[in-house]
Amino acid sequence: MIPKGFFFSGISAGVKKNGKNDLGLVLFEKEVISAGLYTKNRVKSPSVTYTKRVIEKNYPGALLVVSGNANACVKDGMADIKTIVSALGSKLKIDPEKISFASTGVIGVKMPVNIIKASFENLIDNLKKDDFREFSSAIQTTDAFEKVSHRSFKTDDKKINILVLGKGAGMIAPDMATMLVFIFTDANISKDLLSSALKSAVDNSFNIISVDGDTSTNDMVLAFASGLAGNKLIDKKDENFKIFSENLSSACLDVAKLIVKDGEGATKIIKFILHGAKDRKSALKILKTVANSQLVKTAFYGCDPNWGRIMAGIGRSGVIIKEDKIDIDIAGMPVVRNGVEVKGFSEKKLKEKMKDDEVTVTINLNSGKESAVFYTSDLTTDYVKINSAYRT
Repeated sequence: MIPKGFFFSGISAGVKKNGKNDLGLVLFEKEVISAGLYTKNRVKSPSVTYTKRVIEKNYPGALLVVSGNANACVKDGMADIKTIVSALGSKLKIDPEKISFASTGVIGVKMPVNIIKASFENLIDNLKKDDFREFSSAIQTTDAFEKVSHRSFKTDDKKINILVLGKGAGMIAPDMATMLVFIFTDANISKDLLSSALKSAVDNSFNIISVDGDTSTNDMVLAFASGLAGNKLIDKKDENFKIFSENLSSACLDVAKLIVKDGEGATKIIKFILHGAKDRKSALKILKTVANSQLVKTAFYGCDPNWGRIMAGIGRSGVIIKEDKIDIDIAGMPVVRNGVEVKGFSEKKLKEKMKDDEVTVTINLNSGKESAVFYTSDLTTDYVKINSAYRT
């Protein structure tokens, strides 16, 4: 399950006031191939800028994660990162410029550099080869549970492992989200193809989810490949690459759905399937509009079969549609055909079906051949409570 070549640690350094784990470290047995994707928010934490440079220019030797502090919109944020990784590099005997760094938490608060540095000895002493749980807990903020998925498969009769660890519950939107996701694999794969597989995996997982439509300053998905599985180098898009890419995408989708499920107070996942669009871009534009509608999300929280809110979302998406061609099913029950309500459908029965942990909405525009899928959560009173007092 755990890929070869990685050692994990997580401790409470005192960054968080509640005493929970807040400092995570992954030490690589050897320098690794890496790839990354990052937030598209124009307000970026220097953690993103710094790590993007590490991933692009070097073969990383370690990953350090601080949770409870975003290190965003603060004076000397980049200088603080360099001070922290320099101190850690000295302890690990690693070039500081080969240490990737991620942070998540409250924006606008100065990073507690001295507290973090003072915890390095304990952090390093707790490194384990066969246990990632403490690290997984250390990267969380408002998460109610850990987000973990793994895959094991063979290429060239060599077993390859992929481990995906993530955090995220609120401020989740397409084009990355308020999340950190770290992917570890022992596959022997080129940097170009790892980057290609990562982009495809993210497009089909973390970029088709939304909790509240917000995107943060610190989001990143990083992939590290140790190459220790012993398989023949994957350096072209052949069957072995296809197998690797499909397993990576599948594991990432698992974690993406867990992020939606957590959703800061969410009670259910809503899966939207759209058929009959003219192109994928149009399909996703409609799905994002409907999924991010507060009216739609609150209706699902109340198990209210108000299909009119879905129709309204489709109509205001900006995509040209033909209203009299649209069909909608909720939880497998036909509710709209040719743009109008299905006569005699039972709201009482549908209300009961909408109480499930996952509810599927199928929309057919009947105007093309393209399809798309999108996931969101319902919007609850607990979401408001959590986010009304996040800083305090």
